[in-house]
Amino acid sequence: MDPYSNSLFLFCGKRRDRIKAILHEPDGMVLLYKRLTV
Repeated sequence: MDPYSNSLFLFCGKRRDRIKAILHEPDGMVLLYKRLTV
């Protein structure tokens, strides 16, 4: 992985009701967490 490129990683939980996203940018990282409701 190129450390100077943008990357997005998505993960979901076992029950498929939670999503985590890690956004990697050249100046740092962002972690987003979302709980889905029906």
